[in-house]
Amino acid sequence: MTGILARGIDVSHWSKNIDWDKVITQNVHFAFAKASELLTKGKKTINFKDPMFDTYWRDLGARNIKRGAYHFCRPGMDPDDSINFFFSVYTPSAGDILPTIDVEDQYADDTLVPRKNKVDQIATMVGLISTRLNGRKPIIYTKKRVWTALGNPGDFGGCALWVIDYNHTPLPTLPKSWTNFTFWQTDENKKMQGIGGDYDPDQFNGRTEDLATYCI
Repeated sequence: MTGILARGIDVSHWSKNIDWDKVITQNVHFAFAKASELLTKGKKTINFKDPMFDTYWRDLGARNIKRGAYHFCRPGMDPDDSINFFFSVYTPSAGDILPTIDVEDQYADDTLVPRKNKVDQIATMVGLISTRLNGRKPIIYTKKRVWTALGNPGDFGGCALWVIDYNHTPLPTLPKSWTNFTFWQTDENKKMQGIGGDYDPDQFNGRTEDLATYCI
């Protein structure tokens, strides 16, 4: 833990049109963009590509700002289908922030999928991404409540933690499987000049130049 926190944001189609030149002037040094998600409609699985991802990714790539992509995960979805679709939307490239798997409240609230199945699904997705990245592990985005509901599985400590905590204490509360955080989402649904919709603010636990440690 460095005590130095560099500022960033995460966005999805809810952020609407973004003028990245204006955003960067507001001390923003990195950005995560939602790439993909698997949904169910009846008994059918729907591949959902964030409609703004290609635009955000292209525009970020044209500027001096670190960028990362994430896949929104849901319990019960086939892990192979999930990661195959993620990588059909997003192609990992040198210099990108490590890809993220987004593990949110559904993993605590869903009572139809057994806890072991949820943990096994996450482990499989981590393994698939790690294989694609020649051994580098993805970032896991989650929070204490969700990880506690999963039984605080300890096999994921090798994944960098992007923690969700809106309590605004000096430091975030961590899931027990981690002793430190890499990224911290400090709030949600905020407004910023240059962003047409909402964004979520983030902090990196280090200096801007240290972001390279967590890049491909």
